[in-house]
Formats: sequence, C-alpha cells, structure tokens
Amino acid sequence: MSTQKRGLVIAIASGKGGVGKSTSSVNTGIELARQGADVIIIDADKQRTSAKCIERRNQAREGNHNLPVVHCIEKLGDIKATITDAASRYDVVIIDPAGRDSRELRLALITADVIYIPTQASQPDLETLEDLEQIINETQDMNPDRVIRAFVSMAPTNGNSKSDEVNAREFINSFDLIPASKRRTCYRTAYKTSMLTGIGVVEGKDSKAKAEIQTLTKEIVSHG
Repeated sequence: MSTQKRGLVIAIASGKGGVGKSTSSVNTGIELARQGADVIIIDADKQRTSAKCIERRNQAREGNHNLPVVHCIEKLGDIKATITDAASRYDVVIIDPAGRDSRELRLALITADVIYIPTQASQPDLETLEDLEQIINETQDMNPDRVIRAFVSMAPTNGNSKSDEVNAREFINSFDLIPASKRRTCYRTAYKTSMLTGIGVVEGKDSKAKAEIQTLTKEIVSHG
C-alpha cells in the first residue's frame, strides 16, 4: 500500500459495547499491516481493549519479528487533534471509541473518512442503531463526505442464522444514514484467541475467520 499525504481514517464505532468493535478494529489493523500499511489504532475507550491486545502483540513480536507492527496509542476526551496528527504520520488510522454516546464517539464520527458499525443481529442490538443514527445526523454537516456502513458481527455459525442476518440487513437499511454492508463476522473461537494473544485471525489457522476479516477490510478501504 502506497504512502498517502494524509492517511485514511477509519472509525469502528457502535452505540453499545460487546458487539465486536475492538475485535474488528484490531483484526482490521493487523490485516492492513500485513498488506504493508503503516497502521495506528487510537484506543479512545477507557476499557482499553484494543490497547491491551496490541500490548500482547508487542510481547509476541519479541519472539517472532515476522509479525508486522501495529501501533497503538490511547487518548480520551478531545481526540480530534490526535487523529489529525496520526493521519499525517500513518497510512491508516483506526479509531476505537467507546460503545456509547461520548465525546470520543462524536469526534470520531466527525473526523473519520470511513465509519463501520458492528451490530449483532438481535433486535435489542439493532434498536441501538436508532440512537446512533441520531448522533450521526447531528454530526452530518461537519463531515458530509464520510462513508458509513453497518455490518452484522458475532453471527452464529449455524445455518439457522441466515434468515436473522437477512432480516437484520433489512432493518439496517430502513435507516437513512446507515446503509447495510453485506460483510459479516461470525462468533468464532479464533476471534477470542486473537484478542488474548495479539495474533490476528489472518495470521492464524481458521480460514473462515481469516476470509471474513479480509473481505471486511477490503470493503472498508475501497471507500477510501
């Protein structure tokens, strides 16, 4: 991936926690680093999930220097200047804000070029998109050119989940400002392991998880 004058800014954002936001941020970042991009994750969530994972990755790299570097910094509050500075230094900036309405979330939405929203296909999770769309609407004039998509995450791997995913995408597409992506990630042990070890699913043995992250990442960067 060639160096840009200004890096691509991606926000992996949601209106609630526990939907795979940090898992998607870290694994997308690792895949882009594997492709040769200089990547930094801005962990703007006080839970520090992405930051902890990258710390474990750095420890793993001490014994395996073939693992590509993924940088990570932590910043709460006014993250806009941090994002702007990072975009001047890195090919790709991935923002992981808290899964709730917050200053960090709003500034991520205002600053990002591409926003991907993970959601489970359950009705309670999908209904949180209503509040998130309101926040998106309130920030629309400050970043009208951003690309926004929602995708189904942590989907069950049994065949019965297909209809739930179809219904979820129909529900998502009922929103004016949040089109549905056809990409998805499933609930797989590989994702849990990746967060515990810092080794991305694209660097592991689960070919299905690897394909999910690669197709998701390809779609995200296609908007940039």
